[in-house]
Amino acid sequence: MKRLPWLITLAAVTIAGPALAQDPIQRGAALFDKGDLDGALRAFEEAGAAHPKDAQPLYLQGVVWSAMGNASRSTQAYRAALKVEPRHAEAANNLALILATG
Repeated sequence: MKRLPWLITLAAVTIAGPALAQDPIQRGAALFDKGDLDGALRAFEEAGAAHPKDAQPLYLQGVVWSAMGNASRSTQAYRAALKVEPRHAEAANNLALILATG
């Protein structure tokens, strides 16, 4: 399966201490940085379930799916993020990149 480039990484998400490790977004970012894409995806899915009106967990799921090389799933995740937050710039940019490189 073709690996897709993605513009925005999780570098901006940092862990500030042990308490934040319990936050699924922070945990997912740490797992992503370690290369545990399946674990990161589970953490971001957990965050999405806990905060269904927040586009960020959906966007981050798209980043992971892109890193896994799954254009279909990443496209779905970016579109879901944009449905929640139509002006989510990172989701819009990454979706456009996938559609342009299709």
